[in-house]
Amino acid sequence: MNIATIVKNKHLQSLAGNLLPALLGLLSFMLLARGLSKSDFGSWALYLSSFTLLEMIKSGGVQTALVMRISGKEESEKNKTIGAAWKLITLISLTGGVLLFVISFFRQTNWNQGLVSFLYWYPLVGFITIPFNLSQAILQSEHRFDRLLLLRFINSIGLLVISGVVFFYHISLQDVIVGHALLQLVCCAFLIVSGWAKLYTISLVSWRRVKELFRLGKYSFGTLAATNMLKSADTFLIGAFMGPAAVGLYSIPLRLVEVLEIPLRSAVGTAFPRFSSLYNLGDKQELRVLFYQYAGVVSWLFIPVLAGCFVMADHLVVWLGGEAYASSASIFRVFLCYGLFLPMDRFSGVLLDALQKPALNLTKVLVMAIFNILGDIVALYFFHDLHVVAFVSVCNAAIGILLGFYLSRRFIYVRISDTVCRGWVIIKSTVLKYIQPVQKEGPAWHK
Repeated sequence: MNIATIVKNKHLQSLAGNLLPALLGLLSFMLLARGLSKSDFGSWALYLSSFTLLEMIKSGGVQTALVMRISGKEESEKNKTIGAAWKLITLISLTGGVLLFVISFFRQTNWNQGLVSFLYWYPLVGFITIPFNLSQAILQSEHRFDRLLLLRFINSIGLLVISGVVFFYHISLQDVIVGHALLQLVCCAFLIVSGWAKLYTISLVSWRRVKELFRLGKYSFGTLAATNMLKSADTFLIGAFMGPAAVGLYSIPLRLVEVLEIPLRSAVGTAFPRFSSLYNLGDKQELRVLFYQYAGVVSWLFIPVLAGCFVMADHLVVWLGGEAYASSASIFRVFLCYGLFLPMDRFSGVLLDALQKPALNLTKVLVMAIFNILGDIVALYFFHDLHVVAFVSVCNAAIGILLGFYLSRRFIYVRISDTVCRGWVIIKSTVLKYIQPVQKEGPAWHK
């Protein structure tokens, strides 16, 4: 296999599109953790969590519905759906901006500075990021992971520059937030000029198509909002019960877990359009096989990585946050147990979306979100311990797997045991292929 073939590999491009920005984001995180005070760093974490949550609520449902609808479709049909997405996400941004503007008048003087800044800045930034939101879905559906890599690289390198300025010149938290907003403006201007966002399609669609896209995407809105609440609820509740310094301490192991999710996000990014295409073609048998390949193999590959991180936990947290955050190593070890359940949880949710059953995926994630929030409240109120908060996430992921497989089985027969066994068979046959080149037949279960 020559270098050109390797570089053009979609899985490799998708992995690079998640890995490189994440590594740059990790460097940014390290610089900010060292350049800001613990209190300001916690406030920045709250601002960024709020920003990420609203971005997913605003755009996530549209992105998911867009990939469902345009994967494998003709160009004219795709453009009409993209135009509908432009109109829909603009309306959502306008509604959200007005609500936040109204809420800002009722803020209390004791509110965290990160949340106050979010209320003032997001109504503007939410409009700026619309081309970025839609371009990611368009490029994913077209399997243009090379362009996704470039897009995410531009965004990540900009944040790294801002973080470097913070580290060397110790600028204020407000200056960091302003710089972040300007970075989004630069990225989205690039997307409009390059044509990747396909702004011209906004004139090609009727309101009827906008309503159709909303009907498909409304469940995904709720799913992605609840999914991000699973991540953000910990941050918000810790900030409310224990203050911004505790948020900063919890953010270090949480960010390390997000690094471990990079290959998982890459696999999900390539799997979703493939799952959707097979379902649109009516090939459920091949879809089941492909699900086992992704969910089973990734689950097994996670185990040695998690084991290595468990041993190196003390060094990893100090490397990321510095000596001031060394005590968070034990929290990170609890999170590594959570990592064992992540692959099958994520792929079961992706399968429900690919089956065009977003309402069921919403049910799954809502149950998880409710459990997570109630569990966090109990952990913080009765135990006042960040380790217990992390353990709630472990239990939550296990619940997600059980619900995901149970709901999927009504439409396509998949089992947890088959996923584990067949994932192992694929890994074993791949290893034997290189150890014993004469072996030509694939695993028996695939037949």
